[in-house]
Amino acid sequence: LTAASELTFHTVNCSALNAEELRRENGIEVLQEAFSRCVSVLSKSSKPDDLAVQVCMHISRCYSVAAQFEGCREKIIEIPAIIKDLCRTLYYKDLPRMCSVATECVSAFCVDYYLQNHLLQAG
Repeated sequence: LTAASELTFHTVNCSALNAEELRRENGIEVLQEAFSRCVSVLSKSSKPDDLAVQVCMHISRCYSVAAQFEGCREKIIEIPAIIKDLCRTLYYKDLPRMCSVATECVSAFCVDYYLQNHLLQAG
């Protein structure tokens, strides 16, 4: 799962067409399923090299890239669990790298008014 999520990030990061195809092929929903599963197993004892931590970081990066495209932002808005889970990753102060990646994702989401409001509501 770590390799797959990392490959997804690099794939969408290298081409706008890949990000749009990810949206069209329900890839954002698939990423969210994996993201939710991994966020749910995070704990204070999680280490930076744990599978769940690595997957959360790669998927957060995917969302950051996808947020550059209006169609992808609209899809992210339709799935409120993305923002809820993203905000949950910020609680793990012992995982500063993951928090940094999540913060970059929050920053990328802030280009959209509605995503800003969803982030505000999520805390």
